[in-house]
Amino acid sequence: MLPPGDVIIVAPTDPDQVRVGGDVIVFQHPGQDDRMVITHRVTGIDADTGLYSTKGDANSAPDRFSVSKGDIIGRPIFLIPFIGFASEMKKQVILLMVILPSLMLALLETRKLTHGPPMPPAGSPGRVRCRKGKSSRSGTPGSSFSPRSFWPSSFY
Repeated sequence: MLPPGDVIIVAPTDPDQVRVGGDVIVFQHPGQDDRMVITHRVTGIDADTGLYSTKGDANSAPDRFSVSKGDIIGRPIFLIPFIGFASEMKKQVILLMVILPSLMLALLETRKLTHGPPMPPAGSPGRVRCRKGKSSRSGTPGSSFSPRSFWPSSFY
């Protein structure tokens, strides 16, 4: 039985080599589109028609349809657990990786427009005192800020 989210690697097989009992085959659902692929155990082969009867391990009854040789894709040879959930989660990934960061950026930009840029804490290097005793972030006209008074002389 394959748990949900597991992915199988399928190897092509000769339909004449498939045996009743233990063989598991991967086939296209008869009468459905090509994307409907099923993995079930072979429970019987009709000698007259050459059609295969199948049953899923988790199912209590055999499948209502028969599988022709042309519908058989192959046999599962390798199982990769949980990797199938990645394709199921692509909507969540888009939400987490694109939409949420975009919303956060929009909110931050809206906050900047409505409240102005944030002021650095008092006493931090980005905050200087103006002549009038008011705080300023940069050397606006009327302030006493100059790069030479801010940086140590060893930088010049």
